[in-house]
Amino acid sequence: MPNRGTPFACWWDDPLVVAIAPKLGDSRLTAWRRNIAVVLVGVAIGCGSWSPAACLVVGAIAVTIAPTTGLRVTVGLAAVASPWLPWPAPALLAVAGWYAVWLLQKSPRPNRTSHRVRVSQVIVSCSVGLAAGAIAALIASNRLIGEPIVLQLQKPALEFIVAAVIGLSALNAVAEELLWRVALFSETDTRLAIPVASQAISFGAAHWAGIPYGWSGVILAGVFSVALVMIKSRWGLSATLLAHFGADLVIFSAVGWTVIFAPG
Repeated sequence: MPNRGTPFACWWDDPLVVAIAPKLGDSRLTAWRRNIAVVLVGVAIGCGSWSPAACLVVGAIAVTIAPTTGLRVTVGLAAVASPWLPWPAPALLAVAGWYAVWLLQKSPRPNRTSHRVRVSQVIVSCSVGLAAGAIAALIASNRLIGEPIVLQLQKPALEFIVAAVIGLSALNAVAEELLWRVALFSETDTRLAIPVASQAISFGAAHWAGIPYGWSGVILAGVFSVALVMIKSRWGLSATLLAHFGADLVIFSAVGWTVIFAPG
């Protein structure tokens, strides 16, 4: 019996290795169904913030198109949870469902190539993340000047705000990377450029109501997704987590300074 391992093992030395590798014998139609389902789940998540009905309809279409059980469960849970649960709870729920399918199917562990993390890789990953975060934060901050976020809460201590920003940045980075760069990406043929494009479209569409929102957020997130896939292909999942965390840290920090609290 092959060694199954775990799809979340060896984050620091796992260059673009997927947990449930798609069969190379997939027909062209099946391959397209995989990628279309990946795109549609991003669209469904993006719809969740403004139209639960649209989110569920798009999610149902994605589940119908998806050719594998793992992909159906992943896109279905993400779509159903998006209108009702705060982000990134839907992403974590979808990853948990996908992982449960992985355990039940007893899928073999793919071959792993050892890869040692170097300082230069950490610097590049952080630089990409911070640059992406700075661009997004700049756009978001300009919008928030005219449309500030108002919370009917007394302003907490600075230490609490800092801890919340760091914690939310880490949680969001982990949830989104596990969903897009592990669960969804493992369900597509990584030899082709099409899955990279479907990931970019899906990740971008999911950020329609993100920071920044609208088309600028979609385009920025899509480009950032391509960069994250390239980083993962060279240095593994942990490098993408680091880059994503850096971007979110800058974005959430910028947004945090614009929040208006109720007078104490």
